[in-house]
Amino acid sequence: GGAEAFSTVTGSGGTWTRGSHTFTTGAEVTSATLFAYAPSGSNVAAVDVDDFLIVEALPPAWTSTKIGSGYPGEAGISDGRIVVRGSGNNLGTATDGLQFVHQPMSGDGKITAKLNSFESAHNRAKAGLMLRASDAPGAPFAMVHWLPDGQCEFIWRNTAGTAASYVWASTTTAWPPQLRLIRTGQLVTASFSTNGSTWTQVGATQAIDLPPDILAGLAVTSHETADSGEAVFTNFSFTGDRDGDGIPDDYETNTGVYVSATNTG
Repeated sequence: GGAEAFSTVTGSGGTWTRGSHTFTTGAEVTSATLFAYAPSGSNVAAVDVDDFLIVEALPPAWTSTKIGSGYPGEAGISDGRIVVRGSGNNLGTATDGLQFVHQPMSGDGKITAKLNSFESAHNRAKAGLMLRASDAPGAPFAMVHWLPDGQCEFIWRNTAGTAASYVWASTTTAWPPQLRLIRTGQLVTASFSTNGSTWTQVGATQAIDLPPDILAGLAVTSHETADSGEAVFTNFSFTGDRDGDGIPDDYETNTGVYVSATNTG
């Protein structure tokens, strides 16, 4: 990122408007096309380009999806970090509004990541890990996330289109938190860690009605439809089966050999 002289691009309600800008960071100069978006019902959107972060496209395994309310977010890679910007009305009512950066997961699995930073204007904004049945706004899901006030929460929706349930961690999470979700059958366990080795479970393990094939990844909601939050994640790890062939990816990638045996007596 870096500081840049004032420049503005504008757009009318519900539309994108294109502008151009030259970014300067040290000796590097980059020309880029900017797009300003005004949500439907707004009069004008203005973007002041006074701070910026140039990111690379996500690797092919990842998909960035805007779910529900709010304007479209974005995600990319910067120095090995995953940067996710997203808006949305919140999580937990009958429908959700968020930016979801995900990979497929088939059957049991585990995802872990470190939340290095999170900036959002609303104190109930959320950034963390999510397992989700689909990208429908009211889909069943499980999420462990961090809030700007230092609280860690486990939230889940068991039935599509209904309000979610939630539980808070018993203590305030030290910064930066590391988060984890483990899925075993229909059971999902949420945990956090302050050192990456000792994990504290958030609430009880929950039985959640997720299908065998789901989406797993990183989620951000700003708790506001007209503003975005930005989260930076590192140390993302995935244990499980992405391609649905019944063979865990760590066996396919690390050993090349997978043996399944049944004792018939």
